[in-house]
Amino acid sequence: MRTIWLAIIALLVMLATTVLVTSAYAAQPVYVVGDIPAPACDRCVWDGTGFGPLVNDVVVDAARGNATYSNRICLRDVSGALVGTNNVTLACRDSTSVWGDSVTVPFSFVRPAPPAAPVAMRVAI
Repeated sequence: MRTIWLAIIALLVMLATTVLVTSAYAAQPVYVVGDIPAPACDRCVWDGTGFGPLVNDVVVDAARGNATYSNRICLRDVSGALVGTNNVTLACRDSTSVWGDSVTVPFSFVRPAPPAAPVAMRVAI
């Protein structure tokens, strides 16, 4: 009887650890970052395979930004990227101008496949 309870407790500990580790990784955002070289750029114009268009504000980020460009960056969360090659484009927009956006800059990255699931699980004492 004691062995069964130990096995059940070990299984519950393993499940709880798996849930905690999985949620810790899932909660971690992944960003594509582009430095902004000109002060006139105040909006980021994104597009890409699997992401769709997005226009968001330029942000100041001392951790991710380049001091040469006053730490001003375009930032897009790509945590939901599909496994395989993903393509994103970025352009700058001056919201006070009537002349449109800058030339788009392409960027590609590869999201790896998740690791294989564990096999041959067992309880050991």
